[in-house]
Amino acid sequence: MSTDDDLAQKARPRRRIALPSEPTEDELAKHWSLTAADLAEISRCRRDDHRLRYALQLCVLRTYGRFLDDYRQAPLRIVNHLSRQLQLAPVLFLDHPDRAQTEREQALRIRNYLGLESFDEDAESRLLDWLRAGVLEGRCADELLARVEERLRSWQIVLPAPGTLDRIVASEVAHATAAPFDAIAVKLPANLRAAIDLLVEVPEGDARSSLFRLKDYPKTAAASAIKEGVVRLRLIDELLADGANLDEIDPKIVHQLGELGRRYDVGDLRRFAKPKRDALVACYLVEAHKTLLDQLVEMNDQFLTGMNRRARNAVKAEERVLRRRARAGMDRVLGAMDALTAAAGEQKVEAFRTQVNAASLVEAVAACRAFNRLEERGHLDAMLARYGALRQYLPAFVALPFQAAVGSEALITAISILRDLDAGAREMVKPDDPLGFVPAAWRPFLIEQGKVDRRIWEISLAFAIRDALRAGNLFLAKSREHVSFWNLVYDERRWRETRDNAYGRLDLPAEPRAFLDEDLARVSPLMRKHITPNGSYLQSPRQPLNAIMPRFA
Repeated sequence: MSTDDDLAQKARPRRRIALPSEPTEDELAKHWSLTAADLAEISRCRRDDHRLRYALQLCVLRTYGRFLDDYRQAPLRIVNHLSRQLQLAPVLFLDHPDRAQTEREQALRIRNYLGLESFDEDAESRLLDWLRAGVLEGRCADELLARVEERLRSWQIVLPAPGTLDRIVASEVAHATAAPFDAIAVKLPANLRAAIDLLVEVPEGDARSSLFRLKDYPKTAAASAIKEGVVRLRLIDELLADGANLDEIDPKIVHQLGELGRRYDVGDLRRFAKPKRDALVACYLVEAHKTLLDQLVEMNDQFLTGMNRRARNAVKAEERVLRRRARAGMDRVLGAMDALTAAAGEQKVEAFRTQVNAASLVEAVAACRAFNRLEERGHLDAMLARYGALRQYLPAFVALPFQAAVGSEALITAISILRDLDAGAREMVKPDDPLGFVPAAWRPFLIEQGKVDRRIWEISLAFAIRDALRAGNLFLAKSREHVSFWNLVYDERRWRETRDNAYGRLDLPAEPRAFLDEDLARVSPLMRKHITPNGSYLQSPRQPLNAIMPRFA
């Protein structure tokens, strides 16, 4: 694969006009019917064969956006359908005209009749601008190639040959994506560029490169896979420790180059020039960091959801067994109570125990108590039984750089407490620590003898983190999907670019203090007129408040 035009080497579909060999009546009526205006225009041709070719090209151009390059491709069913409308005799085939000049003149007349423009230098320049914008939006060559004909037809431009469009799209995409390589490479720290060289090398005795292993994302939401994903994330963090310095590069370009870096194997990357290789791998690492964060959040969500589902299913299965035992046990206990009530006063305890079968009565009581416990805290016990699996990855997961939206600060505090517990900097959860996220059904069992059950607290915190990530109350600033809500609305980079222009268009001061001082200066004179000597506000009952306030445009 060439290092200069690798994007141009992608497989491209050949978009030749494929007329239906056996068109249906509906297709004939829709695409191959001539209007009165069409017939009037076609009648300007002097010969029957010219009129038939003119009608065919008119319908082809109107339907497919370009002229038919070979009349022999036209099915006879279509040709003779046009012949009947022109009141011409049926034909067995349709060939090219004797003079090329006649063909060119007819093509010009058809374009003018349909109000279309030819694909000239101006049209190509306009198309290049559109392609350039598409590349900056992160669209790949295949996507642009699929949409380019639709775009030209919307501009009322006759489509050129498919090969011409292939060449233009591939060339522009290759040129537009090649330019950022050097710009990105020079921004990369020396340590990162050296690390990239090691990533694309295959160690002796190994079949895979380090970069290949980084691309091997977890496939399941198992605890081991989540823990492995966090390890991979830390490795990328170490590679990007000095920063990739790509904040000034359009994120759409970084995303597109990151996708290319993901698709290329190390063999291709090693053949590229070093600036291109460094840029592709660096952009991939930046995008892979975001992707991994999103995947870890998703896998944690799936793991906890599955853990909860399995716990509830286990409770239901146990409930079916214990209910039968408890029902039988309840009958035996009630029978014992009836026997006790009917027993004579002089009857000895030994005889009574024998009468009611004390051993089976003990089993009955145990069955009733087990069922009662299942109803009270069966789900909690089932979750506690799975606490060990959760602990396999939770310490690593809560180490992610979570941030909280306003109102969710208690969760960040709880996450910090759990980190301290895992690090040994703290021994236990205290009753005055954040507990509000513990489900109401579990709270009666949370604190016993003044001590907080860490297992209940930790499981509750894990589910609270999951729910807060779903709602956007917790976010990861460097992820792609789980970022702050306001960053989704208007990210920091875009705000920096448009901030001054926005304040200028609104004719507002950029500094908050200046804005408040300006408003206060405009409001104060009016407010002083309506303040009594004792400081109370005086307002006429007939004069609404908005009548004395200044009107802001």
